[in-house]
Amino acid sequence: MIGYLHLALVLVCGATKGFCGKKASHIATGLSDTVWINLLRMVLCVLIGGALTTVSSGIDAFAVSAAELGTAFLSGISGAVFVICWMLSVRCGAYMMVEVCLLLGSLVPIFFSVVLYQEALSAFQLLGILLLVVAVYIISTYNTSLKNKLSVGAVLLLFLCGLANGTADLSQKLFVKNFPDSSVPVFQFYSFVVSSLVLLILYGCLVYKKKRTAPDEVSILKAGRLRSVIGYIIVMAVCLFLHSYFKTLAAAHLDSVKLYPLTQGGAIIASLFMSHIFFKERITPRCVLGVCIAFGAMLLINFA
Repeated sequence: MIGYLHLALVLVCGATKGFCGKKASHIATGLSDTVWINLLRMVLCVLIGGALTTVSSGIDAFAVSAAELGTAFLSGISGAVFVICWMLSVRCGAYMMVEVCLLLGSLVPIFFSVVLYQEALSAFQLLGILLLVVAVYIISTYNTSLKNKLSVGAVLLLFLCGLANGTADLSQKLFVKNFPDSSVPVFQFYSFVVSSLVLLILYGCLVYKKKRTAPDEVSILKAGRLRSVIGYIIVMAVCLFLHSYFKTLAAAHLDSVKLYPLTQGGAIIASLFMSHIFFKERITPRCVLGVCIAFGAMLLINFA
């Protein structure tokens, strides 16, 4: 039961984070702004993780093994790639399309959990995963009718977004399985440190390139629009940390075949209503059919 409680908190944090991310993506004027927004929220996550670890466990808790740092490195790299791909994807495609690609990415931790930790995968659960793929196809055709066909570049970006998210989930499973007695806040702290460094390097490269090719391009900072986005960034940072924290805790109690499809399936259903209410994306019978199939698949996976 505790695992499902953590999962419910993951969904709440994810929906809030998604709403603010969608809003912030429209304020950003280009790739450098997108990187800057995510860099700032990663730094805030580092501060949150550092403060939480210091208060709860003391300074000595930051001393970890090389293997733990390696797992955090995988988490940080994949997390940095994911947040950039996510914000770029929601700028060029329907919000729902991004969510269904993240659902496909959940196959990554499921596969490796079965191979590495012999987590059970029944025939009914496999059927549920196949139904999720069908749901992805149906909702994808909804996106095509809404925004016309996606370009090859947009499809590759969506694929990378799902793969990076699945790899980040895998790193959480590796952590709870290999280091069950280690501190989750410390793992999150080092993960966000790595993500921050990756984004800082990328941002520096983009700023250098912009000065050479487009010195007059207006950014969030130059346009004085920081005030319009800072609130979204703070909420995104808090929700990002809590989302990752509670999902890591849930990974200790639920098998991957239940946790990750249920997480993404629940996120898709929440995103359907969010995209309709806040972003005016039309709900069609085809979209509802896809979501219903996804919901049925989640029940099959969870209770098989």
